[in-house]
Amino acid sequence: MEEGKQLMNGSPRHEDRPLQLEMDPIISKKKLGSFNCQCSLHITPSYDLHNGAELSVQVKHSALTSLTSVRRTLNVIGVPPKLLSIMCPERVIHEEQLTLSCPINGFKPRALSITWLKRNKDNRETDLVTWNAGSDTTHTERYSHFLKKHEHDDNSYSFISALTMKPTVTEDDGATYICRTFHPATHHQEETEQILNVTAVPSLDCIVKVKDNVCVGENLDLSCRIHSFYPPDIQVTWYTEDDVMLPSNSTDPLPENEGLYHTTSTCSYTVTMKDLKKIFRCRVQHVSLSNPKHVTWTLTEIISPPTLDPIQCSPGPPELGQTVTLSCRISNMYPGDPTIQWYRRTHQIYRREMEGPHPGRSPVQVVLRNHRADTHSPRWRNTASPSAWRSHMGGRPSSKNIRYT
Repeated sequence: MEEGKQLMNGSPRHEDRPLQLEMDPIISKKKLGSFNCQCSLHITPSYDLHNGAELSVQVKHSALTSLTSVRRTLNVIGVPPKLLSIMCPERVIHEEQLTLSCPINGFKPRALSITWLKRNKDNRETDLVTWNAGSDTTHTERYSHFLKKHEHDDNSYSFISALTMKPTVTEDDGATYICRTFHPATHHQEETEQILNVTAVPSLDCIVKVKDNVCVGENLDLSCRIHSFYPPDIQVTWYTEDDVMLPSNSTDPLPENEGLYHTTSTCSYTVTMKDLKKIFRCRVQHVSLSNPKHVTWTLTEIISPPTLDPIQCSPGPPELGQTVTLSCRISNMYPGDPTIQWYRRTHQIYRREMEGPHPGRSPVQVVLRNHRADTHSPRWRNTASPSAWRSHMGGRPSSKNIRYT
């Protein structure tokens, strides 16, 4: 064996002991009658056991008065690890658990030191976790470490070093995480790094209507507050249930706690009776989302003020002492629960509270008695006010007047 020949794999911790080997010596005869012996042996050295060990071959022969030997020192070298890129999820979410995994492949011997570090935007590095000789040293409570080990058929090793944490926008966005290894057998140091881009998923509050009552023909104004998102760029759109986009406006994103942002978006829509039970949707698109996020609101209550046709008199024009019927058609109201009142001048002569929709005419019989037309010209008024409309209009009903002289 050549002096100093390098053998693969292993640290000097050897013993003086015979090797358990199988040898196949080849003896050949020379022309002058002497013999040669070629002896070969094959070993798989271990760095831990054989590096720096002395291998001696002893020969015993009848022509020798004592044993003769030759010695060689074994120089076993290791194979350095190869680091692959740190595995990181496509989206890193604020305050959601994150695992960074660093594959470390094809090294031997097994002894290895692993250190995770964090480099801030000011290039200051901080040790987070150190693994050495099977023991973890955690420098910061925010982090935990797990190591998966595998031994291959060629006695090489592969590790996966996993660092787990909950990143935040203020502490981790733009920070660089580093996995650094040192292999004592080869004195090889290597590192790989990953820059974190931390995002925060927007939260959507419930949609609210700006005014308490929604009236047919008026604008329905809806508002939605979107908060706790990062970065501040965000797109908010409004739709009806049939995917018609509505005109909308959003405030500029404003900062809140923990480096996050909020905005308020509003939309306006002119209501018709057909819109009752219609669903409105506020949709948000943000870099933190793989799919848009939305919240919905249903128009469950609507008010349509009643329309009163002119009061009709039958037969008409009336004669003194004649019985006549005054009627007024009430339509286009919702909800259909009007309170109907008839007045003669300022005196109420009829009142009825109706339930359910009652389109059509509301008749009342009025008998005109013998009054002097020049001083007692009667004036009649019919009013209708649905309960919800009275609440909306502060008690002001719809009315129609008729006057006969």
